[in-house]
Amino acid sequence: MIKLLKHAVKNNDFKAKVHYSAGTPESRNDGRFAVTIYAKEMINDLNKIFTFEYMNKTDSMTDHFEKGKVVLFDCHPLYNKALKIATLTN
Repeated sequence: MIKLLKHAVKNNDFKAKVHYSAGTPESRNDGRFAVTIYAKEMINDLNKIFTFEYMNKTDSMTDHFEKGKVVLFDCHPLYNKALKIATLTN
């Protein structure tokens, strides 16, 4: 079971420090409501918590390193909880 906390995301085995950002349809290319959860640390367990939603577009050939993120759209079961946290923390 995934738990969204103010500064972290955790399940039974893993915990990742994160911050939240709520996106509006105007700020996205696809025009969808979404909340993005960004990992705060380079080495994190966010990919182990959100196995299918996790993204990391690191390109080591150009020295571009991304810490990783998860985008939750309004149809995701955790979207409302993430939106509430994103609104409170920003």
